[in-house]
Amino acid sequence: MNGLTSPVIRLSSFLFIMILFALSGCLEDKFDFNRLSTDMEISPTFSAPLVKGSISLEDLVDSDGENIVYDSSDAQGPFLKFVYREDSIFSYSGSDFFGVNESGSDSYTLGNIEIDDFGPVEDTVTLRQIVDHAVTRSYEATLIESADGSSITFPEISEEDSMAISGEYEAEEIDNFRYAVLESGEVELQMTNELPVEVTAEFLLKTRVMDPTGSYVEEDLAIERVEFSNVASKASKTQTIDLSGQKLGSILYITELAISTPGSTDPVYIDLDGQYISMEAQARDLVISDGEVMIEDQSLNNQTTRVGTGYSGDKRLDTVRLAGGEISYTIENNTDVAATLEFVLPSTIDLSTGNPLTITQDLQPRTTIDSGLDLANTETLLNGADSVPIQYNLQLEASQNFVEFHSSDQVSFSYNIDLGSEDAEYISGFFGQETIDFPQQELETDLDLFDKFTGDFTLTSPSIRLFYQNSIGIPFTADLELMAESGTQQQDLHEGGADGLLEFRHPLDPGTVLNDTLVIDKNNSDIDQFVSLPPHRILFDGAGYINYNKPSTTYNYLTSQTTVQVGMEMDLPLELKTSGMTYRDSFAFEIDADFDEDVDFNEAVNLFGKFSNEFPFSIDLQLICRDSTTNQDLLQLEALDEDGTPVQTLKAPQLDASGRVAAPSENLVYFRIHEDEIEQLKQTNQLVIIASVATSGDKGVKFYTDYTLDFRIGIDEAATTLDL
Repeated sequence: MNGLTSPVIRLSSFLFIMILFALSGCLEDKFDFNRLSTDMEISPTFSAPLVKGSISLEDLVDSDGENIVYDSSDAQGPFLKFVYREDSIFSYSGSDFFGVNESGSDSYTLGNIEIDDFGPVEDTVTLRQIVDHAVTRSYEATLIESADGSSITFPEISEEDSMAISGEYEAEEIDNFRYAVLESGEVELQMTNELPVEVTAEFLLKTRVMDPTGSYVEEDLAIERVEFSNVASKASKTQTIDLSGQKLGSILYITELAISTPGSTDPVYIDLDGQYISMEAQARDLVISDGEVMIEDQSLNNQTTRVGTGYSGDKRLDTVRLAGGEISYTIENNTDVAATLEFVLPSTIDLSTGNPLTITQDLQPRTTIDSGLDLANTETLLNGADSVPIQYNLQLEASQNFVEFHSSDQVSFSYNIDLGSEDAEYISGFFGQETIDFPQQELETDLDLFDKFTGDFTLTSPSIRLFYQNSIGIPFTADLELMAESGTQQQDLHEGGADGLLEFRHPLDPGTVLNDTLVIDKNNSDIDQFVSLPPHRILFDGAGYINYNKPSTTYNYLTSQTTVQVGMEMDLPLELKTSGMTYRDSFAFEIDADFDEDVDFNEAVNLFGKFSNEFPFSIDLQLICRDSTTNQDLLQLEALDEDGTPVQTLKAPQLDASGRVAAPSENLVYFRIHEDEIEQLKQTNQLVIIASVATSGDKGVKFYTDYTLDFRIGIDEAATTLDL
């Protein structure tokens, strides 16, 4: 008989393994006795092996399993559930709907500048020069010349026939420009008469532009013909000449001089070298448009440009307080003038000083500068304006030498403002209605708990939780596509309300971080069908909407925390309902038995099991012995009662009002192998288990961890009745 002991123990063990691993969804080729309770023992009784033991649901859970956990939230005690978690299925940040990247350019045309007044510059024409260079009225000239040192009656010289005097009579050189084209200004000429008689002087006022070395005349230009009438002896007269539009060189002179006089009635003393007329020129209010000039310190007119923010229409910015970001800029000085360019952002306050943000940049002639302005620790109050004003002013530096100047010369600059949500300390406004497309993902769930079952079942309280931490003060709505997939089958979760949208809460005050969970359950989705597939993977994509159906008056804000990640947890308590799930599996079966030929089996060998069952389901069981080499079913074993009538292997226990098992069900079943079936048993190399599982009652049942299954399994070779 001992030759039959080993295979029967293995066959009995596999009977029990089927019952246990139908719960865990995992069947092994060999039974692991280490997973049974320590109460198990094997002892010979009536020359047959007897196995007894007790198994709880905790014994069936793989200690290495990541997804099967104990839930202690139920007042009735811990129960098993399957949990699948993804810490990030999608995310969004401030950069998805906030950013300012605006470029622009402007230029500062120098325009006209002021230069210092020049003068007085002067020259004299002596009486000797007058008579020596007289080209008309030579008689009078000779008479006057011959009277040098004596007195004569000064002859009359009429204006109609005046004394023309050849030659050019230069004033002192002007030292603050080589040449200057005057936009405006004036020169005051004063003639002083030191001749012994009243005179009228007429002349042409001219100017010379010398070359930069002063070696030759570059231009000789007439300014204006001037007449001083009836200037009494020892007296002066002045005239003012408008210089607008005139080009002046550094030399002023008079030419084409003509003198007339009524003469004298009495003799007058003649001193050819001591008597003269003098001309004095003094300029004022000179504004030049071109020239080579000595520039003085001066500030040109302030100008203003505006930098767009990119927020207009239904988008607006109110307050922008920054922890980072910059304005990068390029300034090109296309002039020969050294200058300082100052930018002022009057609506942007440097919070460290309380003053408007200012850039001051020194510019050397004909240079280009690339630089940037840090916007950290600044605040701009826009209050819905779509642009930021920038005031700029050019300060010309005094020059030590002549520099070339043209009013059309420009200092040009370009700028780029680059701000992202990562630069925000606090930004408020309305950021518009934007759409964020989420990338497609495939999430592997490792949910193989029901892989080997067929038939319908329902998990009575499944849920999916979308958990998130949100510090962005902007309404966010999502249209998610969650599709369960198992093989070729797919099931849409159909989550959300009537419009299929999920509303995510957002904080209402800066500095608040909102932690929240959005629950998807049977009330707002098709989660029953979703998890009953069951999903081996979840296909995910979708879109998010910023300010969905919100008016532009909605208050939005960003702070320095700008990223929101949304994770998912699929929570499947093992609380299920089924009227007939069928489990089928097969495994190798090796028998190494030495049956004595003189053994009388007395019709049959009975495998028996006595079970005290707290597991809240029933099992109908069949065992098929197969020869896998010939693909033949050799034996079909059914659970029988003492009378040989087919019965349930395990009856479901009764449940109390709370859903707990009130008392275990007691079951005694037999699997009978007739004498003529021993050969088929010996040929068996594969066992097939077919089990039909049904839960107790009409509601879902929970699998509490303290449920146990007590059993005794043995063999009755003589078909005798054993006292178990």
